[in-house]
Amino acid sequence: MITAETVNGIVRFQANGLPVVSLYCRVDPGASQREVRARVNSLLDQIRPLAKDRDLDHRYRLSVRTDIERIKDVLGSERWPPGMIAIFSCSGRGLYKEIPLPRLVREQVMVDKTPLARPMLAVLGEYPRACVLVVNREAAPVWEMYQAEMREVETVTDPLRKAGNTGGSRAGDADRRGRGPRWNHEADPGAARGGPESLAGRHHPGPARRGDPGALRR
Repeated sequence: MITAETVNGIVRFQANGLPVVSLYCRVDPGASQREVRARVNSLLDQIRPLAKDRDLDHRYRLSVRTDIERIKDVLGSERWPPGMIAIFSCSGRGLYKEIPLPRLVREQVMVDKTPLARPMLAVLGEYPRACVLVVNREAAPVWEMYQAEMREVETVTDPLRKAGNTGGSRAGDADRRGRGPRWNHEADPGAARGGPESLAGRHHPGPARRGDPGALRR
């Protein structure tokens, strides 16, 4: 899944004077690896002269040359989904990212001091992210859904349970929610009508009196 962290890392990347290769290549449905390789190599041919240009700094030329070789190396092993593949590489600063895009943009390759992220952002902005929260008494797993993919982001747990205090009574569970004790009024309708005294009498029963309707229940 394309995460927000990955996209932000590309957008905010700082090459500090070294070149960044940004490549956008079309991947046709049913295209063979050979066809995709030919398209990528055609784009890379446009920047190969930079790797040999003696007017450029040696580190600059070396970084571009290593970027080209790395992109070529992945062509034999990667199978990208139909649509578009965006590749961002700066070997001198340890950047290499592949971002599959669900629809086509213009094929291009650029070497600059920052990644060419605008086409990628334009496409990804058309597909909103959704947050799915699954809640139960023990925990609440948080899932992120994006482009028909889901991943678990984190799990939120009750800090009291995490500390080993499971709150063994119903009253304790309810107190943490600010609602006060939860009593089973359906089992004793008289307790619900009688207020606190009836509740106290229910849990600390005194001697049963003849004719007392609550005697059988207690």
